[in-house]
Order: sequence, then structure tokens, then C-alpha cells
Amino acid sequence: MTRAIQKISGYDLILCGRQAADWDEGLAGSILAENLNLPLVTLAQAVEVSGKELKVKRGILDGYQFFQVTMPALITVSNEIGQPRLPSGWGIIAAARKKIPVWTATDIGAEPSRIGDSAARRKLVKLFSPARERKCEIIAGETPAEAGAKLGERLRQKRVI
Repeated sequence: MTRAIQKISGYDLILCGRQAADWDEGLAGSILAENLNLPLVTLAQAVEVSGKELKVKRGILDGYQFFQVTMPALITVSNEIGQPRLPSGWGIIAAARKKIPVWTATDIGAEPSRIGDSAARRKLVKLFSPARERKCEIIAGETPAEAGAKLGERLRQKRVI
């Protein structure tokens, strides 16, 4: 990805999703920014361009952070970034006619031995969904107080409390 962007050159802003749909690690944007030596802001919820600077609103656990970075920059965006625009009829036709370049490793100056599975620094050993057991036990009593007492006793037996 780095080599392809270097080949394009002349960019001001690179937008990446917050995480990938494959392994959900969210590393691509950060690695790309490091490789390209670009300022990085992650989890952007709003981006405003002002000349050659970006004002970025980033969501955090209990509020927001606001950053100002110079372009070129890389921003990873979350789903709060904005509503997608619907393309016009002419926009759809133009997109269908657009030629998308396909580059090989040689085209972007990448060494084939350093890309793909052969270059991976780790290997996925196992991928699985754990089996989950759910057991439901109804605790009843003649009165709510009796049911509460029985529930408390059962939780103590199970060492939950």
C-alpha cells in the first residue's frame, strides 16, 4: 500500500477506515502513516480543511479531542464522519467508464519476496468461535422475600457472591 501511494504522489490527505473488515486490528492507517512519515489522527469524527491545515475532531471514551495538523496527513475515520452522498446519474455513468489501474509489485517498485504470505511476520494458527453454554435456572418462592433468600443462597453456592 505504501509503494502504491508513493507512486501516485501529490496527495494532501489520505483517509483510511478505523479498522479492517478482515482481522479487525485497525493497524493499516497507523503503519501507512509511519511508512510515509505523515502526521496521523485516528478515529476522526469530523475533518475541516483550512488552507493547508486540517482541523480534526477525534472521539474518545468520555468526550472529544481536537487536533490541528498540516497536510499532507493521514486520518483514520469512524462511522460518525458523515453521511455518504448519493451519486448523480451522470456520476454513476462516469464511474462506470473510469479505468482503474492495476499495478504489479514491479510497477510500484516493491520486491515480490517482501509482500504477501511469504513476507508475513506472523502466521495465524487458529481461528474459531468459542462454544458458549447458557443455563437458566428459575428460582421461585411463595413470596418475593423467600425467592430473594433462595437466590442469595444459590449465588453463594456458586461462589458468585
